[in-house]
Amino acid sequence: MEKFTAPFFEARLYIGSNTHYNGAPFSELDLMRAIGVFQKENRVDDKPIPVRITSTRYVCEDYTEIGWEVGIINYPRAPRSDDDLRVFILDLAKHLLEKFQQNRISVILPQGCDIVMYQADDAEESDNPQKVHKVN
Repeated sequence: MEKFTAPFFEARLYIGSNTHYNGAPFSELDLMRAIGVFQKENRVDDKPIPVRITSTRYVCEDYTEIGWEVGIINYPRAPRSDDDLRVFILDLAKHLLEKFQQNRISVILPQGCDIVMYQADDAEESDNPQKVHKVN
């Protein structure tokens, strides 16, 4: 038996299934295809970075939306640097924001428990706007 190890790294992004708040939904298959294309175009050392897609549901008072958590880890069989993984997940979030016309996508990064939220320039405001701190 062969053993592989890598330094810990896990990051996740969260995306809803609706275009803006009340637009047409897209499917998990649409999301998988978009991620697959992105992986082919953003290989590291000529190897793709694998992702995990988990279904979830968002609830905010009377608003609900189906969505997904998209996660990556530093896969021990093909380890990457933290910088490569961080750039990949952040670039993937920006790509999906535009591809699926999302208002916002949140990304959780490991070091310091950072949460980054990308917001589209034409993002719709929710019925319950809250103060958001912008990150450059």
